[in-house]
Amino acid sequence: MRRVARTVRHDIGKGGSRPTLRAGDMKRWLGFVLAVLGGLAAGAAQAASGPVVIPFTLHNDNIVVMAALDSGPPLPFIFDSGLSHGGIVTAETAGKLGLKPQRDLSIGAAGGGPGHRAKLTTVRALHLGAATLVDPPFAIVDVPPQIVARDGQPPIAGFIGAPLLEGAVVCIDYGASRMQRWSRQDFVPGDAVAVAAPVNHGLVTVAAVVDGVRATLAVDTGNNGGVEFFPAFVRAHDLIDRYAKTLHPTQATSGTGQTFNTLSGIAQNVSFAPQVVLHDADLLFVAQAFDPTWGIDGLLGYAVLSRLNPCIDRDGGKLYFARPPEARE
Repeated sequence: MRRVARTVRHDIGKGGSRPTLRAGDMKRWLGFVLAVLGGLAAGAAQAASGPVVIPFTLHNDNIVVMAALDSGPPLPFIFDSGLSHGGIVTAETAGKLGLKPQRDLSIGAAGGGPGHRAKLTTVRALHLGAATLVDPPFAIVDVPPQIVARDGQPPIAGFIGAPLLEGAVVCIDYGASRMQRWSRQDFVPGDAVAVAAPVNHGLVTVAAVVDGVRATLAVDTGNNGGVEFFPAFVRAHDLIDRYAKTLHPTQATSGTGQTFNTLSGIAQNVSFAPQVVLHDADLLFVAQAFDPTWGIDGLLGYAVLSRLNPCIDRDGGKLYFARPPEARE
């Protein structure tokens, strides 16, 4: 399910047009509105003397970890840093585990469109290997089967967001298929390059200079794109004209079966620091995901993050990037 299915109509650069929401991307719309769970954030994870190793696999370039809710069996969850204050458990999984909803949520879709209903629950503990998160909040959602289905494997049971990042530094090693979750006081960055990563509405953000244009991007481990720009930013910087020679339309299908168009291209240079510059990065123009007044211009997904193996210090407001191979030559 490559995230090029996010949509931007081809008239994005024509002023008053409003982009179409990719309605099927259920966890994305819920990601913004999980801010309502801010007062119910997870408790601190149990302390560890060193990093806790959390192995993962990739499903459509999304990080899949095995996690157990309370005393239930380990189930496959996607780790999604774009879920700003909690997680999602599918209604099917909640039913099997006997999770009881505590209250209803009325959710407005990002970018406009029809609203959705979800139910809030809090589990006593979320276990990921040796890591344990206490009282993490989850929204119980009827996620369409297309979003969670995996050929020949059990379906995705849900999505784990910010609670995994709270009180810790999480390092993602895509090549080794593992994460290391450090306590903040024990974290050793080595020769990784530190860059500022302020939290904006619960989302870890980072500044990037993309072919000379500075942008603020939300770090989104649950996104399998590269650099993704929202319509307001595209219009403000005339990016349709700027990338006209390399842009091409792509069709994709949403979780509701609708077909959408998006524009794909290549960014020649993406810089986060003088020592951290990527060449030829995937570029997408996508639907507006957040309120434009937040000042977030787009998203940063797998196609870039996997080249940098980031360590995310959410509470400290920093990202640590491994130097890309082209910067070591």
